[in-house]
Amino acid sequence: MVFVEIYFVFFNGYSGQPYFPDFLPTLYNAVWSTWPGIATFGIERDVDDTKEIFYPSLYKAGQAGYYFNLKVFWKWLFFAWTHGAFVYFTTLLGVKFEATFNGKTVDHWWMSTMSFTLVFHIIMYKIYVETYSWNKFNLAVFFFHLVLYYVCLLLINSTWISYMFQPEMPHIVFDAFVTLRVILKYNN
Repeated sequence: MVFVEIYFVFFNGYSGQPYFPDFLPTLYNAVWSTWPGIATFGIERDVDDTKEIFYPSLYKAGQAGYYFNLKVFWKWLFFAWTHGAFVYFTTLLGVKFEATFNGKTVDHWWMSTMSFTLVFHIIMYKIYVETYSWNKFNLAVFFFHLVLYYVCLLLINSTWISYMFQPEMPHIVFDAFVTLRVILKYNN
């Protein structure tokens, strides 16, 4: 998410304009990336209970810095850099400058909301790519968070809530769904 905003800085002339609507980054750490990780990795099991008791050598990988070291840190930083570039430039080039859909011009808030939705999907999929043991609870949490994200997005973009928190945002998501329908209609 941060690298997407860093790429935006180069295109807004260092003006200080925020890229994402205020409520989306606020919920990023509080809800979207934290709870799926806690729910998934809190019950993660990579060995049997009996092996943990009889083989304490399983814990040596953590003590030796196998899972977190400088190489792993730079690998994840590279992933963040490339995923940020993918999200920002895909959204930027996908809508083309001065694009109009359904009689409306695509604006900054429309584009940033779509970018954040891509960021949300990337973090969700990265959490589940890193999951070793899958079960019904993991899948339920995954689909629950996907549904929760879109329900929250629709609620926050409703007229009465949007005018209370961020007046620029009413109906952005509704316009995006209409845009998707128009694009799919003309491409078929």
